[in-house]
Amino acid sequence: MFRYLILCLLVTTTTTNVFSKEHPTTTSPVIISITVNARGGATISGHTYLLDNLHTALQTKMWNKYLSTGKMQDKFKLRFSGEVLMGVRGASMDEILLSQTNTLKKLCMKKYGKEFDQITTTRQTYIKTKFPILFQTNYI
Repeated sequence: MFRYLILCLLVTTTTTNVFSKEHPTTTSPVIISITVNARGGATISGHTYLLDNLHTALQTKMWNKYLSTGKMQDKFKLRFSGEVLMGVRGASMDEILLSQTNTLKKLCMKKYGKEFDQITTTRQTYIKTKFPILFQTNYI
């Protein structure tokens, strides 16, 4: 009898803890953090790239995440370290935009066999909601 009472108590305590508000159901956003220095180098996850290779590194990072999980990161976070010239700032933003464009093109060709502009608006809306990183415009 005592065992039954303990078992009932454990079951009710465990189920209330599992469904309590202490356990969040949403995950935190996955962010690609890019730090550009004054010499024109960009650091992502401890790896440093030249600005000319930044779009390739970002595209590879997004595409590998998609192939392994079916999802992509949620957004970019661009930071500047030191006195970064406006030309370098603009070039880094252009590289991010190029990586977004190339990844979107590759994704649509793989999923639908067409480019983004040629697929239906329903599919476009689906891609925009599922992969918001491909449409982000504000990186800072």
